Amino acid sequence: METHSKRICYYKDSFSSLSYDMEGDTVVLHSEILVWKPSVFKQCLRVLNTLFTELKSKEIYNVIAITPTPKFSKLFGGTSVAVIIHEGKEYEVVTWDLK
Repeated sequence: METHSKRICYYKDSFSSLSYDMEGDTVVLHSEILVWKPSVFKQCLRVLNTLFTELKSKEIYNVIAITPTPKFSKLFGGTSVAVIIHEGKEYEVVTWDLK
């Protein structure tokens, strides 16, 4: 039987949000940036770094995102590892190794 964890909203303001799901020992990130400007980028980076620090303290080291816009994930230190096609749209699988 397959079970899915509940999405956890980690951060949300009027410009961006960050949530995640736990799938085994892997965190699957979900983010949305509504307004793209330097101050929002800096805040998102701070939030992501705080989340990564918390995950490492819990010995969770695998983080992924599946995104149609990988340039943002790569700006936040992610590495593209695969491309998938879903319903005719291309997505990249981006990972972070927190070890």
